Amino acid sequence: MDSQLQFENVLKKKGIGPQGSKSLKTKDLDFLQEAFFDPAIDIITKATLMTAFEMLPNTEEESSWWQDFQIKFLESGSPSLIKWWLEKESDALWAKLLRSEDLSNEEAECVTEQLFDESFPDFKKASVLESLRLKRETKIENLAFLNVFYSKIERVKIDSSRLIDFADTYDGQNRTPILTPFVACLIASVGVPCILHGTDILPPKNGMTVEQILLRSGKKIAKNKTKVKEEIETLGVSYISQDLFFPELANMKSLRKLMVKRPMLATWEKLLQPVRAQDGNCIVVGYTHKNYRPMISSVLSEQKKCSKAIVWRGAEGASRPPISRVVLTSYYDGKMISEPVVAATEQQDDWRKKDFSLDESILLGENSLQNIDKKGRYAIEFWANSMLELFFPSENFKDAIANSLNSGKAWDLWNNWCRS
Repeated sequence: MDSQLQFENVLKKKGIGPQGSKSLKTKDLDFLQEAFFDPAIDIITKATLMTAFEMLPNTEEESSWWQDFQIKFLESGSPSLIKWWLEKESDALWAKLLRSEDLSNEEAECVTEQLFDESFPDFKKASVLESLRLKRETKIENLAFLNVFYSKIERVKIDSSRLIDFADTYDGQNRTPILTPFVACLIASVGVPCILHGTDILPPKNGMTVEQILLRSGKKIAKNKTKVKEEIETLGVSYISQDLFFPELANMKSLRKLMVKRPMLATWEKLLQPVRAQDGNCIVVGYTHKNYRPMISSVLSEQKKCSKAIVWRGAEGASRPPISRVVLTSYYDGKMISEPVVAATEQQDDWRKKDFSLDESILLGENSLQNIDKKGRYAIEFWANSMLELFFPSENFKDAIANSLNSGKAWDLWNNWCRS
């Protein structure tokens, strides 16, 4: 096995977090004893693993190895890594993170700005991101992260009072179908504009993404913001790539690959609202782990940059609610957060398999819009109606949604969009 890949596999065991990390075995530690001094292994991956050893509980064998390693490391390690490691106490913010101490709003903003500082080495950025992950980010820190990210992009402003913003995970899905482009066309077909955003492929998950679905379906991804605005204002739906609206963050893909574990970037990059309606956006975002629902909903409510938001437990953390169970939901109406009951009236087993392909997702989505796949139609109809009922309670869209599917209106819009 390639030594870099083997090193990354060891990091996957150790660098998960306080609850998920596994103790390294003797063979892993023996491998690391040599691999840390192998110039073929990237410095970013090394720095990430060193951060994990410093912060996480170690077994007796790991502790003994770690102590012996640091002595050898200071004698024979990479000069840049040695200099960095000796700054543990003099760098006040990094020292706080390594001690698992929480940051103030100002400190969190400073740390976030460092991520975009070209003079700040990538291996240091990786250590900061890993230490934040391991200590667990606070609400104050997360709000600061989101605000700094939010301040760095220039948004497309559209001539509409409302817009549904699908905040799907940028690193994609592997086990469940991506149906977001199809439900967006369904909703746009009844007069409510929608925006999708993301990227082509994103480590470490490297799942299939909305952008890949669109490209495979023949859609040309907009190369400028004027095209995005034009599509929304004529068709009611568009997609904007992170490469276009936030290239500085898109350029961190290599860093994210080499540090192996998902950083906080994955949580907040999808909530930046690159396209904005006149009266603010209605965001729908999914989560996987239960602590993310109150965290995301409270951060969005305090940030006050969206008009409304749905945060529910989606399929693989995406914005699609499953049809197999009651959907744990938080709803922010612009003033307060509530927890409405959202559940499919005809609960069915949701889709789940080891490797869901792009072609399978596209076939399911297209057959759902054409009323060929009954389960698929039910899923997107339930998804659309659930969102519209929460976002616009004074309006009734159910008949319009059903008519759009029955008449082929939503299907026609999908085909027109893919050809635009």
